[in-house]
Amino acid sequence: MGQDDVSFRLNLRVKKPCVLKGYCGSISVSHVPCQGEVFLDRVLENGYEFRVDHFSKGSGERCTPGAGEVFIPQPDQTLLYKATYFPHAQGILRRTGD
Repeated sequence: MGQDDVSFRLNLRVKKPCVLKGYCGSISVSHVPCQGEVFLDRVLENGYEFRVDHFSKGSGERCTPGAGEVFIPQPDQTLLYKATYFPHAQGILRRTGD
């Protein structure tokens, strides 16, 4: 959910192997819309921070490249998502397939 109380769908696809500073997959956010590639920017004490870049042609004007997409593994096999930039957003991601 975004800071403005708007719910949205976020899809994250991470390929193996995913190495530090390397290309790791794709991300899309429904309400902006944004679709881009993710790169592992930092390994945190409790999770991972990704940088987004190379947005698809259909992405909106508000899509800007950079780090700040944080994913923290949870005990129930979900991921806690936090956007560390403005507007802040957070939510829980659930695995939908391999």
